[in-house]
Amino acid sequence: MFILITAALILFGIKTAPKGEFFSDSFSVGQTRALKGIFAIVVMFHHLYGVLLPSFLSIKYFRDVGFLMVGGFFLISGYGLMYGVKNKKNYLKGFFFKRILAIVLPYYVIDAFYILMRYMNTTDMEAFKVYLKESLMGLQLWFVPVMVLLYVLFRISFIGHEKRENKLISPLILTFLTLAFVVLFTTTQHTGRNVLYGSNWNDTALCFTVGMWYCILKERITPFLQKFYYPVTALFFLAFCAVFLKVLNLPPYVWPTAPYYLTVRVIAAVLFCIVILLLSMKIKLGNGLINICGDLSFELYLSHAIFISLFRWGPMQIFSKQIVLNIQSDDLYLAAILVVSFIFSLVIHKLCALVLKPLQKSFKK
Repeated sequence: MFILITAALILFGIKTAPKGEFFSDSFSVGQTRALKGIFAIVVMFHHLYGVLLPSFLSIKYFRDVGFLMVGGFFLISGYGLMYGVKNKKNYLKGFFFKRILAIVLPYYVIDAFYILMRYMNTTDMEAFKVYLKESLMGLQLWFVPVMVLLYVLFRISFIGHEKRENKLISPLILTFLTLAFVVLFTTTQHTGRNVLYGSNWNDTALCFTVGMWYCILKERITPFLQKFYYPVTALFFLAFCAVFLKVLNLPPYVWPTAPYYLTVRVIAAVLFCIVILLLSMKIKLGNGLINICGDLSFELYLSHAIFISLFRWGPMQIFSKQIVLNIQSDDLYLAAILVVSFIFSLVIHKLCALVLKPLQKSFKK
């Protein structure tokens, strides 16, 4: 039942192009907005997998798809940045201020709540200081430093892009730098058998370049894709399914099998993104709730883990009083997480907008 309700939520309002026709505005802002909302919801269910079984048996299907949703986020980001470079004058002016501040500000606002929760329940101040240091560096929410890194690599790669006659040089540089990050991060971050950081740090980064290249080549490849749409889509879908089956049976992410583990997940993420791009030519998703979740996707992604922990925290020391917060009913627990995460994300989104919009407007002047 859980999986059916989720599918109904995602598919409500779906539109399909008539036979022999395609959406001219495939992967438009409206479409990517809806996709971000879907990706954020699926990531939430992915993180709930370990705490809602066996009450919600169908949530097991979200166990292994979290990294694919992150790949979808990076796909949209890469496409959006490249679209801006192609279609907006002086898009790269003030890039770091405009783009990275929009990531960093919500992160630190939300991170303050993680730090507060940890502090209220800590019995080891030295361990808390280590956590605080790592948290302020972004190591507790890996998605943010990786996204910032990709934005930095994008800007470095596109230095002097406007003056280059060959407009493919900058994208090629970015692709090389991203690939170097993917490879070096795993091969240098291991001691003995143990890899210091999980594969989630780098197994979806190439999806960022997939989005960029699709934006660059879209006009050239669209006639071919439309002519051979069904065989091409079937081919990539079957390839994705075959590789994803490998994902489900991977060995542990330890050395020396880590490179194989990483390679399979990278290929799966890239194929997933290609399938999403192909499906967007014939299918449009989106409804009121999904679209709003798309607007709040970044905040939802960062904040929902607060409430996954908080609502089953147990004894908690608040000033001189000890309270117990533990929602035992799985139904109420799930409902509370979804509702409160949405409200919390909306508030954070609005508060950050109050700061970001005036700053960005003043910078344009």
